[in-house]
Amino acid sequence: MRTPVVVIHPCTLFHDGLRQTLKKSRFRPVHIATTPSEELETHLRSLKSCIWLIGVERCVSATNDLVQRVVTTSPGVKPIILAAYQVADDILAALKAGACGFLCQNIPGEQLIKSLELIALGETVVHPRCSWEQTAVEQIQASREVEEDSSKSHAKNGGSYLIGHSNSALLK
Repeated sequence: MRTPVVVIHPCTLFHDGLRQTLKKSRFRPVHIATTPSEELETHLRSLKSCIWLIGVERCVSATNDLVQRVVTTSPGVKPIILAAYQVADDILAALKAGACGFLCQNIPGEQLIKSLELIALGETVVHPRCSWEQTAVEQIQASREVEEDSSKSHAKNGGSYLIGHSNSALLK
């Protein structure tokens, strides 16, 4: 069974490229839009689980508020930020809000598919080009482990954050 993917990205050309990239993978786009809406949030609640790709030019607090609201109301949704930039504070804020990944918009298709596969398994992926401090990742990991202490899958998967060189190896 193919994993549903919801795409929110302001560039319609990106939508076409993503459809082509996902065509031969285990992921299938089920909803593609240029902006989020209440209709989309309702649609997300109807899905038992899905991956949600959110393209942003600048990761503002409104995006993080949306991520937090959706993961609270739809626990099966795994949001990923696709950003045109890599700013440590924005990456940390997105992960704290509940994002399962922070990837660069120029990620090659094969690496995107590998990242989606890892996220579908319960991992959190930050693209290697997004450089930031390991200690910050460990702080987020520790806080999530406390919050999700009862989650068997989080404990089983180690709740690890894949960054830097470990990401490079996994995404090759």
